[in-house]
Amino acid sequence: MGYCICEKSTGLIESYSKWDQLNFNSLTHDQVEVDEKPDKETQRWDGAEFRAATAQEMADTASARKDKEAQKLMESPTATAMMEEFIDILSSAGISLPADVPASIQLRIKDKL
Repeated sequence: MGYCICEKSTGLIESYSKWDQLNFNSLTHDQVEVDEKPDKETQRWDGAEFRAATAQEMADTASARKDKEAQKLMESPTATAMMEEFIDILSSAGISLPADVPASIQLRIKDKL
């Protein structure tokens, strides 16, 4: 048996504990007692039970995670310096960015140009 904290508005599973109940804001989140750990990627809480996440929900979650990872990387001074050098090379060669570059990086690049 364990406990999940799920966001009420989106159904996202934000945290899980196998042993202890977790602290949470009851206005924005539900605490759910579960027999086994649900999959954060493929399941959502609908206020009464877990359901399969839609393809759009899974894509949104993956995109948000990708942006968060990119932002974390961009906070590294070494990565920032490397990215700026790379941007200069691309810009001088007249090459545009691929469409799948995370939004947070696209903004940094546009600021640089």
